[in-house]
Amino acid sequence: MEDRLQHFTLVTARQQLFDSLREWFRELHLRPAFAYAKFADEVIQAGDVVITFNYDDSLERELRRAGKWDVSLGYGFPLSATPQPSPVTVLKLHGSTNWFASIFGGATSGMGQVDIDEGSIGQHPVIHKADLEFLGYPNFSGYIYRGGGAFPSLILPGRNKQFFYRTSFGNEWKLFFDSLWYQAGAALREAGKIVICGYGMAPADNRACDMILRSRTTKAKVEIVCGSQGKRVENDFRKAGYEDVIVDAKGYFEDWVKRKVSCTREQKPPEEGRIESLKVDQVVHALDGGTPPMKLPQ
Repeated sequence: MEDRLQHFTLVTARQQLFDSLREWFRELHLRPAFAYAKFADEVIQAGDVVITFNYDDSLERELRRAGKWDVSLGYGFPLSATPQPSPVTVLKLHGSTNWFASIFGGATSGMGQVDIDEGSIGQHPVIHKADLEFLGYPNFSGYIYRGGGAFPSLILPGRNKQFFYRTSFGNEWKLFFDSLWYQAGAALREAGKIVICGYGMAPADNRACDMILRSRTTKAKVEIVCGSQGKRVENDFRKAGYEDVIVDAKGYFEDWVKRKVSCTREQKPPEEGRIESLKVDQVVHALDGGTPPMKLPQ
């Protein structure tokens, strides 16, 4: 009885955490993201890949507005029945606030046939209509959340991250997450330039560190924008065999973006907008954190 009570308490706490995270990101949506907008308009180019451990989807909104990203294939997996190529790919290796695992396709009652190959939560996330509208897709058709049980696809911070969901069907979505990580590794191997921005590469993130530092090629130029962690990250790259490594002394995403563009128009003060220092841990390839169901809005 005590074990069941403890399990119920943990499940409830995790559900409340997921609800709180989603609401926090919705609050962020109300504020302009100036640095993301400038990055989308004037820095990133078609063919680039963003590898991020952030949950927020504000960058994708700005990339969509700039005509450089399409949701149907832009996350590295199909969300549309007729996928369109995306100039830029955003690989979110710890999940995204707008991704959901739909339980049995949203079935709410009664008996139905279960496709063993699809498991209990399908093969990849679906996306909520409200999130599609935020991204700029008011009339999207594809893998959309249609109601019923669901939980957010987020890998929460921890020392022993598991990139799958354990269900009565076994470990589901392992192939999905492995596919994202494979695409990220391939992008790094082909990159001419890598920018590490806001990601301290903590030893606990061993899978990410191995992917970034153990690449088969160390010829890429590396630029590090990681604040006080910059020198340590630089040392990690040099020990891994990278030679062309520079560190941005200021170490903030918005400052890095400003220095990358020739911007003459008057900017609003940072405090009036949104500060993009909330772990914008992205790697840019240039030419150069039992999950419970959660209550969702209808």
